Amino acid sequence: MDTTLLAFCAVVGAGYAIQTVAGFGSMLFCVTVGAQLSSVNEVLTLAVPVSILQSAYILVRDHRHVNWRLLLTRVLPLLALGMALPLTLFNGTEAEGLKPVFGVMVLGLAMRELWLSRRRAGNTKRAPLAPLPFAASTAGAGVVHGIFATGGPLLVYALGRLELSKTSFRATLAVVWLLLNLVLVASFAHAGRYTPEMLRALPFILISLPVGIVIGEVIHHRVDEKLFRKLAWTLLALASIPLILR
Repeated sequence: MDTTLLAFCAVVGAGYAIQTVAGFGSMLFCVTVGAQLSSVNEVLTLAVPVSILQSAYILVRDHRHVNWRLLLTRVLPLLALGMALPLTLFNGTEAEGLKPVFGVMVLGLAMRELWLSRRRAGNTKRAPLAPLPFAASTAGAGVVHGIFATGGPLLVYALGRLELSKTSFRATLAVVWLLLNLVLVASFAHAGRYTPEMLRALPFILISLPVGIVIGEVIHHRVDEKLFRKLAWTLLALASIPLILR
């Protein structure tokens, strides 16, 4: 195993450790930091199957809590509409050229989260930010997911305002990511991105998932979650800068 693959395995493990501790950010971390090691296309080709395994595990465990009515009538149609645009217009090569756009998106999200955490800590009385419409944020999540497989922040924002229970929220999202990422893997395979070299690397990447989860569980019991979230967003903000400057 060469040093680049070993480093990317560490990135994937760290991404799922963050997901276990903070409840967000595995794919966002994998793509943002992994793009420093390899092309965005290669990062996505290897990281998306890992996300499928995690989503399947959650769905098997919590399938009774899926909000199918919300999923089938509102979420999936809007996501499909947004995701159809990049899958139709892009042939899998443009993601590399969109690194600066992705970097700006990650930097914006990170700075917003750090700013909001500072406001919450200071208990400021300023008026809240105007919410994005559900349709716009959900369709936007589909567009971003079709390009970078990281539509999570926008979709979490949209569903987070619907007052679902924690278990229903996670189970419903698991169905979304499972379906969307299966579509992405199928499109990757159709484009010939699963070369023999990629298939040899994939088992090493998959091993990183349980390793990251175990490490995350250890950190979860030893580190303050709010501090950890701030550190994770700070790291993402710093990692986004080289993408913007390329």
